[in-house]
Amino acid sequence: CYQTQLKHDADLTGQMRLRLTVDAQGKVIAASIASSTLGRPTLHHCILGAIRAARFYRIARAKVLQLEVPLEFKVN
Repeated sequence: CYQTQLKHDADLTGQMRLRLTVDAQGKVIAASIASSTLGRPTLHHCILGAIRAARFYRIARAKVLQLEVPLEFKVN
């Protein structure tokens, strides 16, 4: 997602915080952007799609796990 956006803006940098809910089987059942400094709806949509398709390890001691995940995007 980010690499595609860099083709349009080679200096794109910023931070994003994702809010996720994962069920006991490791499936993402909810994902949203808690905050973002990127200002790129296309990038937001792509990342949320990728996260919703992701699978996590099974959760042994909880039925549902809620997370906030910080991400930082910068050009190398």
